[in-house]
This record gives sequence, structure tokens and C-alpha cells, in this order.
Amino acid sequence: MKKITVKEIGLALNKSRSTISKALADSPEISHKTKKMVRNYALTHAFEINSMVKLFKCIENRLIGVILPTIDTPFFSNLLCNFESSLASLGYHLIFMQSKDDLYLELECIERCAINNFAGMVILSTGNNLSRDRLKDLEKNRFPIVVIDEIFRFLDKK
Repeated sequence: MKKITVKEIGLALNKSRSTISKALADSPEISHKTKKMVRNYALTHAFEINSMVKLFKCIENRLIGVILPTIDTPFFSNLLCNFESSLASLGYHLIFMQSKDDLYLELECIERCAINNFAGMVILSTGNNLSRDRLKDLEKNRFPIVVIDEIFRFLDKK
């Protein structure tokens, strides 16, 4: 039996792809009646949610960026292992990046965390003003940041 797509379900039920996706994801935006209709159609027509897409969406908001100067020292590799163990026990996944104590590389790593909508960031910063300014902007927008081995007074909660 040929697998059907969200688009095909939408065409068959006269609903948008967005409505079908939300119904399959059990979104509170969609009525119980519509969810039931979409699920029944999907079940009877061999619809399978792409497990990789579902996994990525699930992980996407559970990613924590860890920016270290390097991982080739016992101190930083031990720190990374401890972060990973602690975060995994809370259901988070760790993505680590090396700044190599380079201002522009550090800014690039910070931007990756922000642009990719990570759940938060742990950073051992070079302490440069450009990074401080960018971290301050992120903090104002309620982006969770943990700064290690550097004092950023603007991050203090008042």
C-alpha cells in the first residue's frame, strides 16, 4: 500500500496542510472532531509520520549549546562530560562548539545557538565586548544563558 502524505490527507479532507499537521500533533488549536477525523483517515490510509522529522522537532527545542575555548584539555573535556550527563538526565541534548579563544568564532557560535532556537547556552567566554553586547541582547529576550569563568554584571537578576 502506497504511503500517503500530509498534503494528500489535506486534499482528501478539504483541510490545509497546517491543520492536518496540527491535528496529528494533537495541537490544542484544533478541535477534537477534526483531530479524530484526521487520525481516522491517516490510520485507514497507511499514513506514517516521518520519524526523523518528529525526532528532530522534539530535539530541536531541547538543545543546549555549550561554547568552550577548546575540548583538548582534561579540565574542559571533564566539564563537557559532566554537562552532558546532567543535561541528558533532564532530557536535553548537548551541542558543543569550540571558540578557540577567537572573538569572531565565539560570536559565530553564539549566533548558531540563537538562530537555531536552542533552549539555552552555556559559555566560557573570551570576555570581549562584542560577545558581551550580544549576550546582553539575548538575555533581554529571555534566552537562557550560563556564563562560566567570567563576570557579566548585566546578567545579574535584580
